[in-house]
Amino acid sequence: MKRLFLGIPLPTETVSALATYLAPYRADQHLQDAKWTTPENHHFTVFFLGDIADSIVPEVQTILKGVVGHISPFTLDFEHVEFFSYKVPKMIWARFQRSLGFLELSQECRKFCQPYMAEPDDGKEPIPHVTLARLRQPVDPRKFSFKPLSLPPVEVTGMNLYESDLTPNGPVYTVLDHYDF
Repeated sequence: MKRLFLGIPLPTETVSALATYLAPYRADQHLQDAKWTTPENHHFTVFFLGDIADSIVPEVQTILKGVVGHISPFTLDFEHVEFFSYKVPKMIWARFQRSLGFLELSQECRKFCQPYMAEPDDGKEPIPHVTLARLRQPVDPRKFSFKPLSLPPVEVTGMNLYESDLTPNGPVYTVLDHYDF
């Protein structure tokens, strides 16, 4: 079994800008229990497939080649850094504006990959974001805010199929395949 997801890698300059921006927050006492995502793991998640049998992975790769065949490149524009969760903040995100290109890509991947998934998809509209940290202890967002950040638009011209290996030191992501639009 392989734990798989589809993701869009970030440009090097965006990864560097985020690392510089986050440096003071990593030392902030309010965020001392945060588990920070390593810069090499920063990406936009398009779709999480979950555990897929090794024998099915080549078929999924073939399907994905067909899916991306009619996807056009698109741009993702940065909004802000924020706490995220539906009730109690559990993550810190670099949130990007909703995008029809991102939505179309996610929906097409969901439609064609759903039959291979062991767990049903929640069907929620995806929000383009980069997970920067997971919070072990909730932070009251009314008592803490992030400074403004300016990032250039991200030109999206492809995506990766990643394997996620969960280790005691954090996840290790391995690119299994790349798909250009």
